[in-house]
Amino acid sequence: MAMSDKPFPQPVSVRVGTLVNRISSTWEALELLTSQWPCPKCARYRKAVAACHDTLDGWASIDKAHCAFVEAAESAGLLTETPPIKGKTPLAI
Repeated sequence: MAMSDKPFPQPVSVRVGTLVNRISSTWEALELLTSQWPCPKCARYRKAVAACHDTLDGWASIDKAHCAFVEAAESAGLLTETPPIKGKTPLAI
């Protein structure tokens, strides 16, 4: 974990290629976003990168980075499980 890292309230599991990565912090999320992201870089991707930078710089909450990363991973079809997002009610199926 990097010195200024901020741990997520709950790890996020994402599939990149054949590997499942368990992302447990803002730094790990930013590393995956900037060096291993396999999908087109859409608006949710850019929002997640900005939120991770802002969180590491102390300008945004950990929850903001976590939520933005989950939304980016979900929109890219990379989530292997859907973690609850603080302040959002899970959808009933």
